[in-house]
Amino acid sequence: MNISNYTTDQSALLAFKAHITFDQQLAQLHHLKLMDLSFNDFNGVIPSWFGIVTEIRYLLLANNSFTGFIPLSLCNMSRLESLDLGYNFLQGNIPEEIGNLRKLKLLNMGFNKLSGPIPSTIFNVSSLQFIRFSSNNLTGSLPDDLCYRLPKLEFLRLSWNELYGQIPLTLGDCKQLQILSLSFNKFTGSIPRGIGNLTMLKELYIGYNNLED
Repeated sequence: MNISNYTTDQSALLAFKAHITFDQQLAQLHHLKLMDLSFNDFNGVIPSWFGIVTEIRYLLLANNSFTGFIPLSLCNMSRLESLDLGYNFLQGNIPEEIGNLRKLKLLNMGFNKLSGPIPSTIFNVSSLQFIRFSSNNLTGSLPDDLCYRLPKLEFLRLSWNELYGQIPLTLGDCKQLQILSLSFNKFTGSIPRGIGNLTMLKELYIGYNNLED
């Protein structure tokens, strides 16, 4: 298949979408910038060849029935700005190599079966604005300097996991934060006073933890 421009790529993708089988035909769309396969009935593992289509900036695979592990090849898609894997049946750890996606703005892996800690490398992606890991089996604590490392963060959704430790005392430094969801975890200690400095905050969920005065 000889694809010459983005417009042709889009047309080809739409033609495939209704009856797609995951083979390497799509990998030939070298100019593709957006791939939205969400809200379908795709199952099995996420194909590793996605990592070959390095021009993609938006990869949206949410609300399917993908299983298995997150393929490391996705971490080679250095131009990605949005990676949406939410509402699938993915399992295992979140790859540390996700931190290689230095242009990422949206990262959604909510409502899967992921386990282990949130990789510290994710908190080095300073472009991130939206993080959603809700409803998994993630463990570990949050870094104290989270806001320093993610200065553009607007949405942080981590509810329904097994996260523990203190809520970072410096959370009030996330000046752009609009939604903070930490409910149904195992956080301890007190509510950071700095949360009162979050003048952009619209929604705050910290119920069902082990917090105290």
